[in-house]
Amino acid sequence: MLYVLSFLNYLWFWLAIWVFYYLLFTNYAGVGMIETAMIISMVVFEVPSGVLADLLGKKKVLILAFLAVAISEFVMSGALNFWMLIISASIGSLGTTMISGTFEAITYDSLKEIGRERFYDKILAKQRSVGYIANALATVIGGYIYMHYSHRLPFFLVGLVSLGSVMVALFLKEPKTHSKLDQHIFSWKAYWKQFKDGFQHLFSSVKLKSIVILLLVAGVIPLFMYEMVEDLILVNYGATAREVSIEIVLGLIASAILVHLSRFITRKLGSLKSFVGITLLYGITLLILSSVNLYGAILLIVFLEGIISINKVIRSKILNDQISSRYRATSLSTFNMLLSIPYIFMAAWLGYLFDGYGARKVVFALGTTMIAGVVLAIINFYWRNGKSKNA
Repeated sequence: MLYVLSFLNYLWFWLAIWVFYYLLFTNYAGVGMIETAMIISMVVFEVPSGVLADLLGKKKVLILAFLAVAISEFVMSGALNFWMLIISASIGSLGTTMISGTFEAITYDSLKEIGRERFYDKILAKQRSVGYIANALATVIGGYIYMHYSHRLPFFLVGLVSLGSVMVALFLKEPKTHSKLDQHIFSWKAYWKQFKDGFQHLFSSVKLKSIVILLLVAGVIPLFMYEMVEDLILVNYGATAREVSIEIVLGLIASAILVHLSRFITRKLGSLKSFVGITLLYGITLLILSSVNLYGAILLIVFLEGIISINKVIRSKILNDQISSRYRATSLSTFNMLLSIPYIFMAAWLGYLFDGYGARKVVFALGTTMIAGVVLAIINFYWRNGKSKNA
């Protein structure tokens, strides 16, 4: 059922055309404002959704999440002005937020229940691969529909698919991994306790705290790229809707293939070294991206999407191996919230920077910032853990 949901959840028929659709109502700065509203919604609801998943059950939260996505897409498909885009993006980010940590948590705990959690990275890679294939198919179909039939229909189709996901989610089985929460009885006292304990659990040891800092620093710029910057780069470099669609499809195919290398790489180098190496490679590629033409940018963005798909699996494995099942959804949601916070302050500014300075200078700055941040986070990791061992 989770493989089926992975496929349905990633049938984003608007993936290649969302910037063009937004620009029918606003400019680049307006796109940044919409992204800011979206990310604020994500940050506000990220941890509460994880707490509810741990208290009430991950299955129930997923059902509510898919309903929220469906409502969002229907609003987007009927948008008449800029403010309807903001409302839709906010509701959609609520649904996406509820899905993110909950989906990983139910996967890991379902495996743990049958004693197969050691295969989590392999299973997650397969789930992500299915999702990337769905993204690729939806991109081709949605781009064709947008150019030849209707600007609104791609969003409406995603809404219908999300309703289908609700039906599939009804057949999920809730994993039983911790007796105290198996009753799924909600109370505000239990909510606040779970919220506090899950947040603190993420920073419960020197090792885990330094790992979390490293993963957060390494994840911020790729989040910017994925949510907004990649498409803005291509449009700024002169890409048409067709060329954006081609890049996205190629990137998704690369991701679907390369994501399966995550288990092989971590067996050779270890999870943390693999993650750091790929992160630094990502930052260096951004520097190169700032000086190429449109077709060079397409190839480099395809490469970036491929290698970051590997890192997302490795990051998830690192976190889930360190987190207790009792707090899994809450702690994962806390991490996702912390990862998203910088985007609140930067999304609108990125739009202004693209308008004022162009893509090349922005991308170069992002690459430089990422490399410097990761190097400092690595130094912090080894210094803190070495100091802890000596104490």
